Amino acid sequence: MQYIDSHAFVWSNDNLSYPITKDFTDLPAGKIEFSPPELLLRNGRPSSVDKFVLIQAPQYHSDNTYIIEQVTRFPEIFKAVVYVDPSSPKIQEEMTNFSRLGINAFRIITSTNLKPQFYKDYGYDLMFSEAEKNNHIISVLAYPDGFIQLKNISEVYPNLPVVIENIGNIFEEKNNFQKSLYDLCELSSSGNVFLKLSGFHGYSNNKLGLDELILTIEKLYSAFSPNRLMWGSDYPFQVLHETYEDSLSIIKNDCTFLSAGQKQQILSITARDLFFPY
Repeated sequence: MQYIDSHAFVWSNDNLSYPITKDFTDLPAGKIEFSPPELLLRNGRPSSVDKFVLIQAPQYHSDNTYIIEQVTRFPEIFKAVVYVDPSSPKIQEEMTNFSRLGINAFRIITSTNLKPQFYKDYGYDLMFSEAEKNNHIISVLAYPDGFIQLKNISEVYPNLPVVIENIGNIFEEKNNFQKSLYDLCELSSSGNVFLKLSGFHGYSNNKLGLDELILTIEKLYSAFSPNRLMWGSDYPFQVLHETYEDSLSIIKNDCTFLSAGQKQQILSITARDLFFPY
Protein backbone atom coordinates (compact mmCIF):
# COMPACT_ATOMS: atom_id res chain seq x y z
CA MET A 1 0.00 0.00 0.00
CA GLN A 2 1.51 3.33 -1.11
CA TYR A 3 0.73 6.73 0.38
CA ILE A 4 0.83 10.40 -0.61
CA ASP A 5 2.18 13.13 1.66
CA SER A 6 0.03 16.18 0.93
CA HIS A 7 2.12 18.72 2.84
CA ALA A 8 5.93 18.90 2.81
CA PHE A 9 8.57 21.59 2.33
CA VAL A 10 11.94 21.58 0.61
CA TRP A 11 14.53 24.32 0.31
CA SER A 12 18.18 24.90 -0.47
CA ASN A 13 21.11 26.17 1.57
CA ASP A 14 22.42 27.92 -1.53
CA ASN A 15 21.19 31.41 -0.73
CA LEU A 16 23.01 32.92 -3.69
CA SER A 17 21.15 30.84 -6.27
CA TYR A 18 17.91 30.88 -4.26
CA PRO A 19 17.85 34.14 -2.28
CA ILE A 20 15.73 34.45 0.84
CA THR A 21 13.21 37.28 0.87
CA LYS A 22 14.38 40.31 2.85
CA ASP A 23 11.30 40.20 5.10
CA PHE A 24 11.97 36.64 6.21
CA THR A 25 13.56 36.19 9.64
CA ASP A 26 13.25 32.58 10.76
CA LEU A 27 11.24 29.44 10.27
CA PRO A 28 8.27 29.21 12.65
CA ALA A 29 9.17 25.84 14.16
CA GLY A 30 12.92 26.28 14.48
CA LYS A 31 15.55 27.03 11.90
CA ILE A 32 16.49 24.23 9.54
CA GLU A 33 19.31 25.21 7.23
CA PHE A 34 18.87 22.56 4.57
CA SER A 35 15.84 20.56 3.44
CA PRO A 36 16.57 19.07 0.00
CA PRO A 37 14.17 16.67 -1.72
CA GLU A 38 16.59 13.78 -1.28
CA LEU A 39 16.21 13.99 2.51
CA LEU A 40 12.44 14.11 2.18
CA LEU A 41 12.52 10.96 0.06
CA ARG A 42 14.85 9.29 2.55
CA ASN A 43 12.33 9.96 5.31
CA GLY A 44 9.20 9.13 3.35
CA ARG A 45 10.05 6.03 1.36
CA PRO A 46 10.60 3.69 4.36
CA SER A 47 7.01 4.56 5.33
CA SER A 48 5.71 3.62 1.85
CA VAL A 49 5.16 7.24 0.84
CA ASP A 50 5.88 7.50 -2.87
CA LYS A 51 4.37 10.87 -3.85
CA PHE A 52 4.57 14.29 -2.22
CA VAL A 53 2.81 17.63 -2.54
CA LEU A 54 5.48 20.29 -2.05
CA ILE A 55 4.49 23.61 -0.51
CA GLN A 56 6.36 26.76 -1.51
CA ALA A 57 8.84 27.49 1.28
CA PRO A 58 7.89 30.80 2.96
CA GLN A 59 11.43 32.18 2.86
CA TYR A 60 11.23 32.35 -0.95
CA HIS A 61 7.93 34.28 -0.98
CA SER A 62 6.78 34.50 -4.62
CA ASP A 63 10.05 33.29 -6.14
CA ASN A 64 9.04 29.72 -6.94
CA THR A 65 12.25 28.81 -8.78
CA TYR A 66 13.45 26.12 -6.38
CA ILE A 67 10.16 24.28 -5.99
CA ILE A 68 9.58 24.28 -9.75
CA GLU A 69 13.04 22.84 -10.31
CA GLN A 70 12.30 19.96 -7.94
CA VAL A 71 8.99 19.16 -9.62
CA THR A 72 10.77 19.22 -12.97
CA ARG A 73 13.44 16.85 -11.63
CA PHE A 74 10.92 14.40 -10.17
CA PRO A 75 7.67 14.89 -12.14
CA GLU A 76 6.19 11.51 -11.17
CA ILE A 77 6.88 12.06 -7.47
CA PHE A 78 6.26 15.74 -6.75
CA LYS A 79 3.47 18.23 -7.31
CA ALA A 80 3.81 21.85 -6.24
CA VAL A 81 1.67 24.38 -4.44
CA VAL A 82 3.19 27.70 -5.48
CA TYR A 83 2.80 31.16 -4.02
CA VAL A 84 1.86 34.19 -6.10
CA ASP A 85 1.57 37.73 -4.80
CA PRO A 86 -2.16 38.55 -4.78
CA SER A 87 -1.38 42.24 -5.26
CA SER A 88 0.51 41.63 -8.49
CA PRO A 89 -1.07 43.41 -11.47
CA LYS A 90 -0.09 40.39 -13.57
CA ILE A 91 -1.56 37.72 -11.33
CA GLN A 92 -3.75 36.23 -14.07
CA GLU A 93 -0.78 35.99 -16.42
CA GLU A 94 1.36 34.45 -13.68
CA MET A 95 -1.26 31.83 -12.84
CA THR A 96 -1.65 30.99 -16.53
CA ASN A 97 2.11 30.56 -16.90
CA PHE A 98 2.22 28.21 -13.92
CA SER A 99 -0.67 26.27 -15.37
CA ARG A 100 1.34 25.70 -18.55
CA LEU A 101 4.03 24.15 -16.36
CA GLY A 102 1.51 21.70 -14.96
CA ILE A 103 1.02 23.56 -11.68
CA ASN A 104 -2.57 23.36 -10.49
CA ALA A 105 -2.39 24.70 -6.91
CA PHE A 106 -1.76 28.10 -5.36
CA ARG A 107 -1.12 28.99 -1.74
CA ILE A 108 -2.58 31.75 0.41
CA ILE A 109 -0.91 32.63 3.70
CA THR A 110 -3.07 34.31 6.34
CA SER A 111 -2.34 35.19 9.95
CA THR A 112 -4.14 35.50 13.25
CA ASN A 113 -6.24 38.61 13.90
CA LEU A 114 -7.34 38.67 10.28
CA LYS A 115 -8.58 42.04 9.10
CA PRO A 116 -12.24 42.33 8.06
CA GLN A 117 -12.75 41.84 4.31
CA PHE A 118 -9.24 40.36 4.08
CA TYR A 119 -9.85 38.35 0.91
CA LYS A 120 -11.55 41.23 -0.86
CA ASP A 121 -9.18 44.01 0.22
CA TYR A 122 -6.02 42.08 -0.65
CA GLY A 123 -7.07 41.08 -4.14
CA TYR A 124 -7.95 37.45 -3.54
CA ASP A 125 -11.27 37.66 -5.37
CA LEU A 126 -9.42 37.75 -8.69
CA MET A 127 -7.16 34.90 -7.60
CA PHE A 128 -10.12 32.72 -6.56
CA SER A 129 -12.00 33.56 -9.75
CA GLU A 130 -9.04 32.72 -11.96
CA ALA A 131 -8.43 29.48 -10.08
CA GLU A 132 -12.04 28.36 -10.37
CA LYS A 133 -12.12 29.18 -14.09
CA ASN A 134 -9.05 27.03 -14.75
CA ASN A 135 -9.83 24.08 -12.45
CA HIS A 136 -7.08 24.98 -10.01
CA ILE A 137 -6.81 24.48 -6.26
CA ILE A 138 -6.42 27.09 -3.53
CA SER A 139 -4.48 25.94 -0.47
CA VAL A 140 -4.84 28.16 2.60
CA LEU A 141 -2.73 28.49 5.71
CA ALA A 142 -5.70 29.54 7.82
CA TYR A 143 -6.32 30.28 11.50
CA PRO A 144 -9.54 29.96 13.51
CA ASP A 145 -10.38 33.66 13.61
CA GLY A 146 -10.41 33.65 9.81
CA PHE A 147 -12.65 30.62 9.30
CA ILE A 148 -15.82 32.63 8.72
CA GLN A 149 -14.22 34.79 6.04
CA LEU A 150 -12.79 31.71 4.37
CA LYS A 151 -16.17 30.00 4.43
CA ASN A 152 -17.81 33.04 2.88
CA ILE A 153 -15.40 33.34 -0.04
CA SER A 154 -15.41 29.56 -0.59
CA GLU A 155 -19.17 29.72 -1.05
CA VAL A 156 -18.78 32.46 -3.68
CA TYR A 157 -16.68 30.02 -5.75
CA PRO A 158 -18.42 26.67 -5.16
CA ASN A 159 -16.58 24.82 -7.94
CA LEU A 160 -13.14 25.73 -6.59
CA PRO A 161 -11.45 23.20 -4.27
CA VAL A 162 -10.23 25.06 -1.19
CA VAL A 163 -7.78 23.13 0.99
CA ILE A 164 -7.17 24.12 4.60
CA GLU A 165 -3.67 23.29 5.79
CA ASN A 166 -2.51 21.92 9.14
CA ILE A 167 -5.98 21.29 10.60
CA GLY A 168 -6.62 25.04 10.47
CA ASN A 169 -3.96 25.60 13.15
CA ILE A 170 -6.55 24.92 15.82
CA PHE A 171 -3.89 23.51 18.13
CA GLU A 172 -2.54 27.02 18.57
CA GLU A 173 -5.78 27.96 20.31
CA LYS A 174 -4.90 26.85 23.82
CA ASN A 175 -7.81 28.64 25.50
CA ASN A 176 -10.46 28.23 22.79
CA PHE A 177 -9.60 24.86 21.32
CA GLN A 178 -13.09 23.33 21.43
CA LYS A 179 -14.67 26.41 19.84
CA SER A 180 -12.00 26.41 17.14
CA LEU A 181 -12.68 22.73 16.46
CA TYR A 182 -16.42 23.42 16.25
CA ASP A 183 -15.86 26.32 13.83
CA LEU A 184 -13.58 24.16 11.69
CA CYS A 185 -16.24 21.44 11.51
CA GLU A 186 -18.73 24.11 10.44
CA LEU A 187 -16.56 24.82 7.41
CA SER A 188 -17.37 21.34 6.15
CA SER A 189 -20.85 22.56 5.17
CA SER A 190 -19.15 24.10 2.14
CA GLY A 191 -18.75 21.04 -0.06
CA ASN A 192 -15.70 22.40 -1.88
CA VAL A 193 -13.63 22.74 1.32
CA PHE A 194 -11.01 20.06 2.01
CA LEU A 195 -8.86 19.63 5.10
CA LYS A 196 -5.28 18.51 5.54
CA LEU A 197 -4.65 16.37 8.59
CA SER A 198 -1.12 17.70 8.77
CA GLY A 199 1.08 19.30 11.39
CA PHE A 200 0.27 16.75 14.10
CA HIS A 201 3.31 17.93 16.04
CA GLY A 202 1.27 21.04 16.89
CA TYR A 203 -0.97 19.15 19.31
CA SER A 204 1.93 18.64 21.71
CA ASN A 205 2.33 22.42 21.92
CA ASN A 206 -1.26 22.57 23.17
CA LYS A 207 -0.47 19.87 25.75
CA LEU A 208 -3.16 17.65 24.30
CA GLY A 209 -2.70 13.94 24.72
CA LEU A 210 -2.83 11.43 21.88
CA ASP A 211 -6.33 10.35 22.93
CA GLU A 212 -7.59 13.91 22.52
CA LEU A 213 -5.92 14.18 19.13
CA ILE A 214 -7.65 10.99 17.99
CA LEU A 215 -11.01 12.30 19.23
CA THR A 216 -10.36 15.52 17.30
CA ILE A 217 -9.63 13.60 14.11
CA GLU A 218 -12.78 11.53 14.63
CA LYS A 219 -14.90 14.69 14.86
CA LEU A 220 -13.29 16.04 11.70
CA TYR A 221 -13.87 12.71 9.98
CA SER A 222 -17.56 12.91 10.88
CA ALA A 223 -17.79 16.47 9.57
CA PHE A 224 -15.76 16.27 6.37
CA SER A 225 -15.86 12.52 5.57
CA PRO A 226 -12.70 10.76 4.34
CA ASN A 227 -13.36 12.04 0.82
CA ARG A 228 -12.36 15.56 1.89
CA LEU A 229 -9.56 14.68 4.30
CA MET A 230 -5.91 14.08 3.41
CA TRP A 231 -2.85 13.34 5.50
CA GLY A 232 0.33 15.42 5.37
CA SER A 233 3.55 15.23 7.33
CA ASP A 234 4.47 18.93 7.50
CA TYR A 235 8.04 17.76 6.90
CA PRO A 236 10.66 18.87 7.94
CA PHE A 237 8.98 20.50 10.95
CA GLN A 238 7.49 17.14 11.92
CA VAL A 239 10.92 15.57 12.39
CA LEU A 240 11.98 18.32 14.80
CA HIS A 241 9.55 16.75 17.26
CA GLU A 242 9.01 13.11 16.29
CA THR A 243 9.78 10.80 13.39
CA TYR A 244 8.22 10.97 9.95
CA GLU A 245 6.59 7.59 10.55
CA ASP A 246 5.03 8.84 13.80
CA SER A 247 2.87 11.27 11.82
CA LEU A 248 1.72 8.64 9.34
CA SER A 249 1.11 6.12 12.12
CA ILE A 250 -1.53 8.31 13.75
CA ILE A 251 -3.86 7.71 10.80
CA LYS A 252 -2.61 4.24 9.91
CA ASN A 253 -2.55 2.69 13.38
CA ASP A 254 -4.10 4.95 16.02
CA CYS A 255 -7.35 5.97 14.30
CA THR A 256 -9.01 2.60 14.90
CA PHE A 257 -12.45 4.02 14.09
CA LEU A 258 -11.41 4.18 10.42
CA SER A 259 -11.82 1.21 8.11
CA ALA A 260 -8.94 0.11 5.88
CA GLY A 261 -10.63 1.78 2.91
CA GLN A 262 -11.15 5.03 4.79
CA LYS A 263 -7.50 5.09 5.84
CA GLN A 264 -6.45 4.59 2.23
CA GLN A 265 -8.73 7.45 1.20
CA ILE A 266 -7.12 9.83 3.72
CA LEU A 267 -3.56 8.60 3.21
CA SER A 268 -3.63 8.56 -0.57
CA ILE A 269 -6.79 8.84 -2.64
CA THR A 270 -8.01 12.33 -1.68
CA ALA A 271 -4.62 13.90 -2.39
CA ARG A 272 -4.17 11.83 -5.53
CA ASP A 273 -7.49 12.93 -6.99
CA LEU A 274 -6.80 16.60 -6.26
CA PHE A 275 -3.10 17.00 -6.93
CA PHE A 276 -2.22 14.04 -9.18
CA PRO A 277 -5.30 13.82 -11.42
CA TYR A 278 -3.32 12.56 -14.43
